[in-house]
Amino acid sequence: MNILYLGRATGTAGHRAGALRRLGHTVHQVDPDRMVPAGRLRARLHWETGGILAEKTVAAQVLAALEDTGFDLTWVDSGRNVGPILVRELQQRYGPVVNYNVDDPYGRRDRFAWSLYKKAVPTYNLVVVVREENVAEAIALGAKKVLRVYRSADEVAHA
Repeated sequence: MNILYLGRATGTAGHRAGALRRLGHTVHQVDPDRMVPAGRLRARLHWETGGILAEKTVAAQVLAALEDTGFDLTWVDSGRNVGPILVRELQQRYGPVVNYNVDDPYGRRDRFAWSLYKKAVPTYNLVVVVREENVAEAIALGAKKVLRVYRSADEVAHA
C-alpha cells in the first residue's frame, strides 16, 4: 500500500511508520505538529485552545506538503493537531483516514489540548485506541467505527 502517514518521525510514532515500511508499504510521512505556529506565547495559546485556532493553517500546510501522489490510506498517528477540515479533504483526495491514538485524548488531564482532535473523531473512518474506556468515549463523540488494540513495542527499534 501507498500510505500517507501523519505523525512524528521520532519516538513511537516514528517506530510505527518504520514498521509499516518493513511490512513492505510505501510510507510518505508528514508531521502536522511541525506546522503549529511557533513561539512561546503562541504555543501556550495553541495548547489552551486545543488547536482550534490553528486548524486551517495546519490543514493548508499539510496539504501543501503533499506531492501529487495518490495514497491508498491515510494514517493519522495521535492527531492532536489534525481537525475535521483536514480529515475530510484527505478522504476526498485519497480515501479512508484512520486515526491511531495511544494517548488518552478523552480524559481531563490535558484540559482543552485535545479539543481539535475531539472535533475530528466523527470524521475518521476508523479510530483505534489502546484503552478499553476509550472505546465508549470515542463512540460518545460520534466515532463511526472504533477498534481497541493492545499497546505494542517495535521489536526492531527496542532490540
